[in-house]
Amino acid sequence: MRKTPLIFIWILIACSAPAENPLILESAEIHQSTMKISEGVVGKIKKMNTLLDDLEEDQSYLKDSLSVLKQDFIDWESNLIEVPGYEQDLHDHEGHDHDHDHSPPPDLTPEMMLRIQKDLNAQIEQIDRRSQSLLEEFEGKGN
Repeated sequence: MRKTPLIFIWILIACSAPAENPLILESAEIHQSTMKISEGVVGKIKKMNTLLDDLEEDQSYLKDSLSVLKQDFIDWESNLIEVPGYEQDLHDHEGHDHDHDHSPPPDLTPEMMLRIQKDLNAQIEQIDRRSQSLLEEFEGKGN
């Protein structure tokens, strides 16, 4: 009985593995960056939550602004779509509903996935800027 050379087996494996689409790789990188920004937003929200008790009555607008920010973050997060092959566990944080699925619809093209990831990234960057501005107001007590 003749054994198949090991090099032949490796060539078969390498040739049968699908080539990774560069648009999917870029989408995954953007998604990873997006998730890192979202973690920063969560940290800022948590910090503002700890500062709520120190607010004066005439600073209730800060509490209202925080509520709106939290809802916007929850809405953004509910629209997350993970990149196929790069799924990850979403971190626990206040207000997150873990019952919804972040899997992409099966008919998304790599171009569509990239556009979605870019849009989600632009949205979280805007939320991050708002959270930073609001945190600065909280820390300055609205002055």
